[in-house]
Formats: sequence, structure tokens, C-alpha cells
Amino acid sequence: MIRNISRCTIVALTVFVGSSSANAEIVTYLVEFAQSGNVALGSTVDWTVTATVSDSDAGNFGIRTAAVDLMNNQADVMSAGTIAAPFADYQLPNGGTGGAGTLTNLGAGMITYVAPTLEGADGDLGPHVLATGSYTVNTLGVHTLTTALSANTNFYFNGPANGSFAAFDSVVVGSSDSVTVVAAAAVPEPASMLLVSTFLGSIVVVGRRRRRRATAPIE
Repeated sequence: MIRNISRCTIVALTVFVGSSSANAEIVTYLVEFAQSGNVALGSTVDWTVTATVSDSDAGNFGIRTAAVDLMNNQADVMSAGTIAAPFADYQLPNGGTGGAGTLTNLGAGMITYVAPTLEGADGDLGPHVLATGSYTVNTLGVHTLTTALSANTNFYFNGPANGSFAAFDSVVVGSSDSVTVVAAAAVPEPASMLLVSTFLGSIVVVGRRRRRRATAPIE
């Protein structure tokens, strides 16, 4: 579930895949990092992609195919994500293919119609977790994940049967979230810490001796 949608910037990238109607069937994909702000180089970051179906009418009986690409502006290798339930049993054969800077066709296809697993009372759905994943950040700087169009088409059931479906009127992608990768703070070795503490202790002792001499009575 998206915990803070204000952190996700949605770019005005809407692809129309059918004729518009009074009740357009729209699917929107959002991505969010679990972490925020600065993260240390070499650490692991976690991401979540959610799907939301909106502007539906009684003719929407749930998602049949859900697919989106996830792009990284850095070249760090991303491990394939995990498709979330109830999509988990219907992962695309090439869904979530890992690579340097991208996960392609992240989602599920050929979903069998089972009411009301992937639908709301009015045909709307979500936000519903589609996939989760993580990867190790090995590049300094800003890391931005962005949802993008998948080569797979997004369909919804337009009737209470497996063979009755249609393409969404529009697919909204382009949401993004970012973290900044910084160098990890150096941790002093025990030997170095001992030397520093010994040096500081010597300064204190010398200072005390000087004060005693300065305040000692002159005979």
C-alpha cells in the first residue's frame, strides 16, 4: 500500500488504448521506496509498485492482465521483483526480468476470473500491491525509480466470464520516487580509538599540572 502518495510524482503520461467513454476504464501504476532521504552506499533499498483501477462502471469485472516496466536512472542491477497476491499465481512468463536499471513486464497475465478477487464493488480497485522487490545501491547520487509502459497489454474483464475482456481505455504510468545514496560514515578502529583517548588523557594531565604550578605559593 502506498503510505505517502505525496512523495510519488506522477508525470502526465497517459496512453489511450481504446475509445474514450463516459466511464473510462483507467489503470494507474505507482512506485514507492520504503526508505526516504539519504541511504548508505552498499545498503539495500526496497520498493513497491501498486495498481489502481478507477473511473469504472458496472461493466468492469476486474483485472485480467496487469503489466508495467520499472526503470532505474542508475545502472545498478535490479533483482526480479515478487508478484504480490492475488496476482502471485499468474505471474507473466517474463514478468520482472532483472537487469541493469530496468525490470520489464512486471505483473501478471491471463488471470482467471474469480469474483471478487480482483475487483471492487463498483469495478474500481486499489491501490493494490502488484509487486515488491529490493536491490543493492552501489552508485552514489540520486536513485529514481519510474513506472513505464510494458510491452504487455493491460486488460480488464468486461463480463463475468474468462473469455469476456477488453483493453483498458488508458494506462497511466510515469510515477516516480527517489532516494539519495551517500558514502557510509567511516567507523574508527578500536586501536585508533585507544590512541585518541590516550592522547586526550595526556592533554588533561598536562593541563592539570600546569594549573597546579601556576597556583602554587612562591616561597
